[in-house]
Amino acid sequence: MAVKRYQGKYPGATRALYDLGLLRGYPTQKEAFLMRDSGINIRYSLKGCTPEKFRHASDLFLEAAFEEAERYPEYKWRFARFEVQLNRTAKGRKSLPLTQTYTAGKHTDSRIMVYGPPGGVPDEVTNFLVDQIEKILDIPLRYTGKVNKQRPYTILFLEICLRRGSVE
Repeated sequence: MAVKRYQGKYPGATRALYDLGLLRGYPTQKEAFLMRDSGINIRYSLKGCTPEKFRHASDLFLEAAFEEAERYPEYKWRFARFEVQLNRTAKGRKSLPLTQTYTAGKHTDSRIMVYGPPGGVPDEVTNFLVDQIEKILDIPLRYTGKVNKQRPYTILFLEICLRRGSVE
């Protein structure tokens, strides 16, 4: 499948993120050819996305991921991930990696991949994109003393990945 070009018409959430100054540029799309599958990766490279900005724009990130995944209904599997750079202290440099990836598990429905099923999932550990945002926002509490108090992390990019399913 070919990449669907934007032709100057970006989703509303993408424009809002760009207007807030969180994007380095508009999103890029690349075809991905894997050993047993193929698809498209859509990357939002972020600029200066600190915890405070991330908290305020988290709904826009969810909406952008949903809108991008919906642009390609012909793909079966959808997942998304945030790449986070930790600003570690001396103690954290020994035990934490420089970057961490927070991935929403793959699903066939874009809405469920982003927001989870209607009514939620009782008593289960979930990995929808909304849950990954909560995990990112909890980094200062989880790594107390291992990350910088003033600026514990920076979000590097959001990537939405779409896969065809098994290639015959």
